[in-house]
Amino acid sequence: MKKLIIILSACCVTFFAASCGGETLEPEPEQPDPTEQEEPDWADILDLFDIHHLAAPGIGADTAKPYNRPVDTWPGVKVVRRPNKPFNPDIQLLHGNTNSFYVDVNLVNTNTTAKEQKFPAGTMFVSFARTTDRKRYRTGMLMQDVTVTVPPTGPQKDTMTIYLGLASINLNAPSPLGVKPGHPEFPIALDMYEIHDWTTYSPLLDFAEYLTHFPKLKLTKHYNPAELMKSVNDRPEWLRPYGWIQEAIYQITDGDGLSVAEQTELTKKLKPYMED
Repeated sequence: MKKLIIILSACCVTFFAASCGGETLEPEPEQPDPTEQEEPDWADILDLFDIHHLAAPGIGADTAKPYNRPVDTWPGVKVVRRPNKPFNPDIQLLHGNTNSFYVDVNLVNTNTTAKEQKFPAGTMFVSFARTTDRKRYRTGMLMQDVTVTVPPTGPQKDTMTIYLGLASINLNAPSPLGVKPGHPEFPIALDMYEIHDWTTYSPLLDFAEYLTHFPKLKLTKHYNPAELMKSVNDRPEWLRPYGWIQEAIYQITDGDGLSVAEQTELTKKLKPYMED
């Protein structure tokens, strides 16, 4: 009797297995993690394109002055030198979105009313100071439009001094930092540069246009030039984006250019500096 029960049980199990064998259970699809977002197609969103290096005077290894066109000024507004004016670290006087080094710009307004003075992205600054072997220091470029209001200069009013943060466009040219005594803790090239008008070099103008997507790069802190001795990723976190940008600029001026893929990688790093 027991033998019969075991045989019947085995038959039932076999029958049940056979009846289920024709139906394959599919695994449940994996649910997307709501905390993960797909990376945007930055190349498409920002309309990126390859920025190629072009050989031109004053760019990269070339030591001539860059080609340029005039920067407009208001009648009665002029730029002057103030060789004895010390650096003022008031951050409100600093303008720009790159900070490889700063230059001082001293403005006189002989009008009776205040005038707005615009320095467009692409304004070039060339050193009139020279090294001991008569070499020119790195040329600097303003990478965003800067507009300041210049009050009338009169007996009771001082010449207006501002500082512009620049990018370097000559990797292997001498650095102006630390050349003059007095302000070693700031990246200021005081009384060493003059405006060389507005560049016609389209690759750098294209890159300046790219940087308009990151308005939060506006300069709000000073740094000690000693930080530049470190690799970019070893610098203070807030300072790293400016190092990445300078490296990209050197790829344009001294390298082969900047590809869409490289701009896309840079964009991922600079994403926190986009508008909210």
